[in-house]
Order: sequence, then C-alpha cells, then structure tokens
Amino acid sequence: MTREIAAWQEHHNASAKPVDWRFRAEDARIKLKSLYPSIQ
Repeated sequence: MTREIAAWQEHHNASAKPVDWRFRAEDARIKLKSLYPSIQ
C-alpha cells in the first residue's frame, strides 16, 4: 500500500499545475463585504 501511495504521489506531483491566484481588492470588497468596515 505504501508503494502504491508513493507512486500516486509522485505522479500527482509531477503533473501538478501552478495555481494562478487572481483576487483583486475590488473583488474582495464585494465578496467579503461583511468583513470590511464601512467608511462614511
């Protein structure tokens, strides 16, 4: 079982693609509105 998991892990790590995080401040304000204080 350990060898099978190691083989799967090696295959998975070799074929992994990088994550492209794109989260702009404007998007954050919309999605996380309840966490941002309102300035008046």
